Amino acid sequence: MRNPFSRKAEQENARATVAFPASIPKIGFLLQILIILTVLGSALSWYFIDTAAQEGRRHMIAAMQGRAEALAGAVEGSARFLGYDSGGMLAEMARQPGIAWIAIVDSEGYIIQDSNFGLDGKRLYTEKELAQLAPGTKIQGRFSPDDPAIYETWKSFAPQRLRGRHCREDKILRGLNIFIGQDAQNFTRRLDEYVNRLRLLSTMIILAVLFSVSLMFLLQRYHSSRRQLADTQALAEQVIRNYPAAMIVTDANGKVNLCNEPGRMLLGDEKGKSPKIADLPAIDWQNLKKALDSGEVILEKNCDIFRSDAPPLPVSISAARIFDSSGILAGYLIVARDLGEIRKLEKKLRQSERLSSLGHLAAGLAHEIRNPLSSIKGYATYLAEKLKTDPLAKGAAELLAEETGRLNRVLSDLLSLAKPPTTELKELDLGATLKRAVDLASPEAKAKNIGLELVLPEEIIVIKGDADRLVQAFLNLLMNAVQATQAGGKIRAVMRTQPRNIQIDISDNGPGMSEEISSQIFTPYFTTRSQGTGLGLAIVQQIAEAHGGSISVASRLGHGSVFTMDLPRGETHG
Repeated sequence: MRNPFSRKAEQENARATVAFPASIPKIGFLLQILIILTVLGSALSWYFIDTAAQEGRRHMIAAMQGRAEALAGAVEGSARFLGYDSGGMLAEMARQPGIAWIAIVDSEGYIIQDSNFGLDGKRLYTEKELAQLAPGTKIQGRFSPDDPAIYETWKSFAPQRLRGRHCREDKILRGLNIFIGQDAQNFTRRLDEYVNRLRLLSTMIILAVLFSVSLMFLLQRYHSSRRQLADTQALAEQVIRNYPAAMIVTDANGKVNLCNEPGRMLLGDEKGKSPKIADLPAIDWQNLKKALDSGEVILEKNCDIFRSDAPPLPVSISAARIFDSSGILAGYLIVARDLGEIRKLEKKLRQSERLSSLGHLAAGLAHEIRNPLSSIKGYATYLAEKLKTDPLAKGAAELLAEETGRLNRVLSDLLSLAKPPTTELKELDLGATLKRAVDLASPEAKAKNIGLELVLPEEIIVIKGDADRLVQAFLNLLMNAVQATQAGGKIRAVMRTQPRNIQIDISDNGPGMSEEISSQIFTPYFTTRSQGTGLGLAIVQQIAEAHGGSISVASRLGHGSVFTMDLPRGETHG
């Protein structure tokens, strides 16, 4: 059953709860703080008072259960010699202070013996109720549902009688239970007094705290204002320093007060001596200040910043005036965003669009050229057969057929670049795919006496990709390495697992490339070989991008080259 003292505590808490609006415009900030502290103090006081009351209740219950255990033991001990139904035994024990009644009940809930004469034979509990109480060898208890001022305890009652030289259980007494009711009013009164003292003490503490807070607030108000101003300035400095774009704050005369690292790099102010922005060559300060003072809004204005030690830097500038609380001009704020990477991406996009247009044009021309080429090759083959007796004419016809075939292969590569085949992404073993390309390139490497080494991780790397197109890309890189490496050289194909991707390095110890050449090798039709078409690496780049990856090169003259393909991670199997 529910604790009546807990119910009283909840009612006191409900009375102590104060509801107030989120904002009180007619009272000061201090009063709002005091109201909040009062509510919090009341809530904490209720919590601790309720906790103390619950703890006291637990001690009371433990004490009454212990007393009931002793009384039950005394009744059982007396019944060994006098019998449980001896007249007046329970009545005598019930005369002790705090004992309301004692009853012995059989297994059907009927009273066998009661300290109050006249209740014998009446039913205390039904069999169902008695089964729910489940009397056992250990004492149990609860507040009586009929009278909350009575704490009722019970346990099984199994006295023994002396039979001869030994004590043994009397079968007639099996199934009996003893119930003891104790008066809890005295405890209730003491607990109420204890709770009232705690309430008085907590009220005094809350008042003392409120008084102390009010005094501290009044004494620290000035210092708090100064500290808040310093914190605001520190926060502003942190924001400016950590802002990714260049941010510059000046005073009304143009002297730089705050500037982050990108701003110093932009202005060329490496020493950080807070110069005037007009003395720095990067920004046209006079025209910028004139525009701001005239009321012009400068937002994302694109311009080039010219520096003496570097090429012009494209930036996007936003600027505004800063006013103090009195409306007086306090300075200027300038934000400059580097557009160099964006310009590079735009250039790459324009190049891709031009290549796309060129590819569509090339695809149409290739289609128109292929038909005449087929006819030329056919007639050249026919002439070579007919002119067997004339070696010079036969050689010319064969050369014509061979060059026609080479031109047809160039057109095939051109069509592949202009209109790449559909990439069918399926799960594949990337290590096995790379090994297949190495196996295809091995005969060519052996013919030139070049070592070809394959290094794979121990685990199986599974990705989604097109096996045929990946083999084409790897084989193209390997054959380029074979052609660039001298006899006795070495080529390594290494696959590594990275946190976010799979890296395939194909390296050689050939002559390497200059920076100028390595920056253009992925451009279509750019080649350094007399027999090359300049489309192979462009197709490799296309295949890598079709798989969501990328291809890059690192090379130095005299130190060989390393082509690195990065592909998205898939699954790893041990």
